[in-house]
Amino acid sequence: MRYAVSSMTSYQFLNEINLIYNVLGTENNTFDLFYTDNAFLMDSSKIELLKQYNIFENMYKWEERLKNSPHKVVRGIGNVFELYIPPVFLSIATGKKIQSFIKSYDAIIFASADGNGLECLLCNIYKNAELIAVEDGTGSYLGDIINREPIKCNPLWYSKRKKIIEAMRRPSSLWVNDKGSCKSTTADNILQLPIWKNTSEKYRSMVRKIFFDEESTKHYRDHRIVYLEQNDISEKEQQEVLGALSCYAEQCILRMHPWFRRDNLDCCFATDDSSCMWEMICEKYIRDDSVLVNVCSTSSITPKIIFDREPVIIYTYRMYNMSADGHQFGDFFVNMMRKRYNHPERIYAPRNIHELEDILKAVAVNGIVE
Repeated sequence: MRYAVSSMTSYQFLNEINLIYNVLGTENNTFDLFYTDNAFLMDSSKIELLKQYNIFENMYKWEERLKNSPHKVVRGIGNVFELYIPPVFLSIATGKKIQSFIKSYDAIIFASADGNGLECLLCNIYKNAELIAVEDGTGSYLGDIINREPIKCNPLWYSKRKKIIEAMRRPSSLWVNDKGSCKSTTADNILQLPIWKNTSEKYRSMVRKIFFDEESTKHYRDHRIVYLEQNDISEKEQQEVLGALSCYAEQCILRMHPWFRRDNLDCCFATDDSSCMWEMICEKYIRDDSVLVNVCSTSSITPKIIFDREPVIIYTYRMYNMSADGHQFGDFFVNMMRKRYNHPERIYAPRNIHELEDILKAVAVNGIVE
């Protein structure tokens, strides 16, 4: 079979390469990779390393040259091409001749769709291809991450964009890292991705070689409290949490979001702004005595669902005036992780800054709250 693989983030790619290498295999299948800078954390050296393994027949970098243009007319032309002549849009976005995309694909492997991205475009071009979804983090465990209402936009494009999302069709399957916890309605067939410890050393060595850099992450050896930056809250709200953490600065490290960063954060402790994949950092450094502070991030669940580690997790979403759906989403993952943990008392969700300070005071000393 011939597969098109759409990879928009590094976590998506980790799950896709797991499926390709450990389930589908390359002996009787061929794979073309369509990727963005975010998939490899804007590090071209990772692409060169990946090429050495000959997993992909072709690798196409996706850049929205037309839609990111500063000129309104050019952006308009990009919309026309995307909606009405998608092969031309794909050709421009990848910098490849349109003849490269005349060939058909039997299946498309992807993670999510927002009605304005690479996955929708591929599905619109290759209408007969089977769709295979892989986990895209927390969003893949509840509700339907694929078939969602498009964001309201210019009426001229709204109805057409809605048809593009409908072209996504229902995936034949959704592959996740924790099948038992998955309540997604994305697909009827929920399947378990190969568990990291059960994969071959050859596979694990390949992933480490491409995505792990010990030199740029060695500071994790001396810092057990990790604050995972997110864009779900305001800078002021994030600064409040950093202030609480500053009391334990010698134990703390700030993990910058790999592709959404606030460069003006006032942080008095160590910062990780490396391009190293978080999951590889987890394998090397995150242990049961680690502490992860976050709003409600995919990064907080991967130590358990991929490596079966149980760090203390502090979820701060209840401290903020989020929508009811936002709080329901957070509650789902708190309950999910408490059910998965052998020691569910290690999962916290403070309701205000004072509760957070009390929890931090206890875990900084003991690793648990008495």
